[in-house]
Amino acid sequence: MTDFPRRGWQLWSEIRADIVARSGGEEAVAEAHRRNQAYINRHTGGRADLEPGQSKLGAPRLGGGSGRAKRAQG
Repeated sequence: MTDFPRRGWQLWSEIRADIVARSGGEEAVAEAHRRNQAYINRHTGGRADLEPGQSKLGAPRLGGGSGRAKRAQG
């Protein structure tokens, strides 16, 4: 677990260099990012990069709610 500095509120840009250095450098951070993104993609079925309103195949989603909501409306 990373030991983040406890100096109160700071901008990420002010503390990033220190954290990156303690984590092993830019390459280690980039590799961790790739591993994390691969994990997310495996467990979300790759849906993380879809634009809102797009289906998995890239086609626009058809509108409408659940059938139960439609029946309740009349």
